[in-house]
Amino acid sequence: MAAFHVSASNARMLIRYLEESGVDVCGLARAAGLDEDASAVEAQISADRYRALMEESLRRSGDEQLGLHLGEATGREHGGHLLACMMLNCADLGEALALQCRYHDIVDSQGALLLLIEGGETRLGWQPYSRRRKEHEGFDHQLADWIIAALVAVIGELTSGRAVIREVRFARPAPGDDSEYRRVIRAPLRFGAGADEILLESSSLSIPIALADPGLLAALTGHAERILARLGAAESWAGRVSEQLARLIHARTPSLSEVARELGVSARTLQSRLTEENTQFTRLLDESRRLLALDQLRDSEASLGEIAFMLNFSDQSAFTRATAKPAWGRSPSC
Repeated sequence: MAAFHVSASNARMLIRYLEESGVDVCGLARAAGLDEDASAVEAQISADRYRALMEESLRRSGDEQLGLHLGEATGREHGGHLLACMMLNCADLGEALALQCRYHDIVDSQGALLLLIEGGETRLGWQPYSRRRKEHEGFDHQLADWIIAALVAVIGELTSGRAVIREVRFARPAPGDDSEYRRVIRAPLRFGAGADEILLESSSLSIPIALADPGLLAALTGHAERILARLGAAESWAGRVSEQLARLIHARTPSLSEVARELGVSARTLQSRLTEENTQFTRLLDESRRLLALDQLRDSEASLGEIAFMLNFSDQSAFTRATAKPAWGRSPSC
């Protein structure tokens, strides 16, 4: 089972949209695991938490077309995210869409964006890596609506409405009333198409983007590559566990069950995945405690005993042994 992630900025955008629409958002950010550190461009939440946030948002808003409306809003404010800034500085629409596909995992790793050029027609599609259980089918539809509507809006913004969209296709069944889809998409629609995709005239790919800055794009691309590399490293189960431990260990010593819950899997499944990677939860926990201990030794004025107690070492000598290992640098007695 893959542990997919979603950009924390997407979750914050959803909550902001609800708040601006007059919906009670009390407790949503906390339930989604959003904290002060979730403002960084690479901050992520688990896809399961994101799904729960979306389903609760649907319940509170009563908006059966919430994904569609979020996509429309994303197009209006798309300039604030790293990926959007990169697209704005591409030479033309084709480069911008290729870049969107390349770095989509920074925003959402639940699926892939695919760009396929076939003569005079270009298909830009969203393909989820896995379909969820039947009870989550509504979320799948809302997510696809959000992504496709946002892409339509961004294509329009980047080209000042000059791109020619031949058709927009949705895998979901046709709604009873498609008038809201027609208002937002403003292109020929097809439901039950077996895929979620936008069909463009290939000639539209050469439409230049006004005010593009190649130098700025190069700098932003380097930053995006570094983020993508970090996210890729965190895709191992050991990496995901270490990421959660680093977040939780400041307040308490997290248990295997607690970390598994944060990652949306059972404790038994997490234990099995770590075994497959030739590691154990206790080993990763010890490593996280040693890293935090070394940070405390460097930055804190607390005594060794106080740091040992805070990090739940059995006593000061156990703390000394843990931090004195060669892999962790000098001992606290140095």
